Amino acid sequence: MGCGGSKTKEVVVKAPKFAFPKCIDTIQTQKEPSFITTSEDKNILVAFGNEVQKMDVIKHTFSSKFSEHTGSINCMIRLSSGLIVSAGEDKIIKVWNESNGECKGTLSGHKSMIWGLTETSNGNLLSVSDDKSAILWDLNKYEKITTLQEEKKLISACCSLKEGKVATGGGNKMLKIFDISAQKQEGELLLLNVVWSLLQLKDGRLAVGLGNGDIYIVDPKTMKKVLEFKGHSKSVNTMIEIDGGRLISGSDDGKIILWDLNEPESKFVFQEGHTASICTLIKLDDTKFASASSDSSIKIWE
Repeated sequence: MGCGGSKTKEVVVKAPKFAFPKCIDTIQTQKEPSFITTSEDKNILVAFGNEVQKMDVIKHTFSSKFSEHTGSINCMIRLSSGLIVSAGEDKIIKVWNESNGECKGTLSGHKSMIWGLTETSNGNLLSVSDDKSAILWDLNKYEKITTLQEEKKLISACCSLKEGKVATGGGNKMLKIFDISAQKQEGELLLLNVVWSLLQLKDGRLAVGLGNGDIYIVDPKTMKKVLEFKGHSKSVNTMIEIDGGRLISGSDDGKIILWDLNEPESKFVFQEGHTASICTLIKLDDTKFASASSDSSIKIWE
C-alpha cells in the first residue's frame, strides 16, 4: 500500500487488570536448552542437544536421565501414564521411563526432523514433521497406525483437543482439525502465516501462534477467528494458559508476553525476561511456571 492515504486509528494497549508474575529464580546452563517439560517430582527435564537431564529447581543441579537420540531434541512431552516421549532431528520417537532412563519403545517412520508431539484423548500419539506428514501411533504396540495428514510443506505444530480430535498447522498457513477415530479431516482455516504453536484453552478455543508474531484465538467448532493478539515481532514458539483467563506466550524475539483473554488490546511484556529466543514455557504448579531460552538460561516465575 502507498503512503499518504487515510489516517490509521491509534490503538491504545491496556495493561491487564491482575498481578504480574515475577521472576523468582534464574538458572544458568552450560549449554542451550532446546526443550523442557515437568519431571515426576516437580523438577524440570531439560533437553540439551540429544541428551535429557533432570534439573533440581532448588539446588540448581543436573543429573543425566536419557541419551539415546542421535540428534537434537525438538519436542518432549509427559504422557498420562507418566512415561516421557521425545523426538527431534534424528527422525525417531523415543518413549522412556524417567525414573531409570529405560527406553520402552522406539517409533520410526518419519523421513525428516520431528517438530511436535501430542497425546490424543484415546491414549495414542500424534507426531508432526518436516517431512510434511502427521503420523498417528499406537503406544501399546509401539507401531504406526496411519499417516493422518500429508501436506506440500512442513507440519510444525499439533495439539490434542476434546472429543477425540487433534489440531495441526504448519508451512501451508492452514489450521486443520482431524477426528482421530474416523481418521479424517473435519475443518480448516486459512491463516496469514506459518503456524508454530497450538494450545487448546480451558474454554475449548484454540490459541494459534504464528510465524509473524501474531496470536489468533479460534473457535474450533466454527473454524472462525474470534480474537487476535499483536505484540511479538517473530515466531511464537510456545504458549501456556494460567488461571484468571490469562495466556502467556514466548517467541523468537526473546519476549515473554502475558495476555488477558478478555481484553484483546491488553498485554504485559515481562521485563526480567530472556535475551534470546524462548523455546518452551511450562506450568510447574498452580502459581509457578518456567521458561527456557537459547540464552542458556531457565527462569522460574511466580
